[in-house]
Amino acid sequence: MSQLSQLKEAVTNVAKSSRTSGGELQRFIQEFNKQISEVQAQIGGSAQRADQQVIQALQGASNAVQQAIGALENSASVASQYANGL
Repeated sequence: MSQLSQLKEAVTNVAKSSRTSGGELQRFIQEFNKQISEVQAQIGGSAQRADQQVIQALQGASNAVQQAIGALENSASVASQYANGL
């Protein structure tokens, strides 16, 4: 196998892994966001600092996962385009 073929295969595998991981994280974030909603409903309109910190931490984690999903989708797209150009 030529070096170019090896490179194309490696980049294609990275793209596939990125897509797979992004999909898994998408499924995770859907469930996680449901759980956050449940916690928010349980806490209600509490003004206690500790309650608000929990919600903020959970929402921060959700946002970080959403960013990771976007980064994985982007890397999959860029890697696929690159591999197709080889």
